[in-house]
Amino acid sequence: MTFFRQITPMPNIVILAYDKCMAGAVTAPADLFATANHIMASKGQDFATSPPFSVVTASLDGDVVKCGNGQMIMPDAGIDAVVQADLIIVPGLLIASEKELLSSLAKLEKLSPFLNEMHEQGSVIAAGCTGSFVLAEAGLLDSLEATTTWWLAEAFCGRYPRVRMRTKQMVVEQGRLITAAAGTSYLDLSLMQISRFAGPHVARQSAAFLCIDGPRESQTAYAIPHHRLVRDPFIETADNWIRENISRRLDVESLASHLGVSARTLIRRFRSTIGQPPSDYIQSVRIDHAKYLLQNTRAGISQVAVEVGYQDEDAFRRAFKKLASSTPTAFRQRSADH
Repeated sequence: MTFFRQITPMPNIVILAYDKCMAGAVTAPADLFATANHIMASKGQDFATSPPFSVVTASLDGDVVKCGNGQMIMPDAGIDAVVQADLIIVPGLLIASEKELLSSLAKLEKLSPFLNEMHEQGSVIAAGCTGSFVLAEAGLLDSLEATTTWWLAEAFCGRYPRVRMRTKQMVVEQGRLITAAAGTSYLDLSLMQISRFAGPHVARQSAAFLCIDGPRESQTAYAIPHHRLVRDPFIETADNWIRENISRRLDVESLASHLGVSARTLIRRFRSTIGQPPSDYIQSVRIDHAKYLLQNTRAGISQVAVEVGYQDEDAFRRAFKKLASSTPTAFRQRSADH
């Protein structure tokens, strides 16, 4: 009996690297594939002499790149030297604003023809975080589903209206095109590829050796609802009042009354400024505060529910599950474990 799939020929993996990319999005997948190689080598002599995963890094021109954290990476080659790849990994960018992202994308135009050519040749192309923008710039995601980092999903939809965004999902697979969500979703993406090429047992063992949690299905639990709060006096006033009265009955009408506007005007201002109705924003603030209480106090679930404005504990649990993709109890336990 064998735990391994027969891997013929040996998968060639190219991890792209470019200025401002996340260093971990280049090195962590390489570490995971190397770990899988070690695991398989310990189980079979053939794997020891011929590792199943062959990994190289490639930059636009073969020159050293400066990652977003300042770390320098010397690639193995430039993309012009890449003639065949079973899998190409496109890292996300470590940026702080949409403006910075667009500036970086403009410098990566050379990647578009390369990615299209490799995809036509049969390569699987997997992009993590803002790497999905790189695929979209190349036109590869048109008419397909994709995901990206939660805080830039709105910008993605505005720039690429032909792509069907699936913000909540951690990984979206569309044939030979794969996109992953925010930050460390490159771990989920890499484990998915190890499972694809070597089998789920090797993927599970690789995750265990590196203390990586099992596959995550959603990034909703990691989203910060007010992260992109625009410095708009009207919205700031609304946000402050919501937080000061979070345990009270809050609805669109009471918030509109406090701000001295009609409910219709309130809805319009929220939609145009932060892209969601005030009712959704109120709920997101409540659940965000509930997360804080679950992580930092010993209050029971029913007490937490009351503290954030839910008199019905079942309604609180449903809302929490919807926005955090977890039950309150599971969220608290996971936070304690970490």
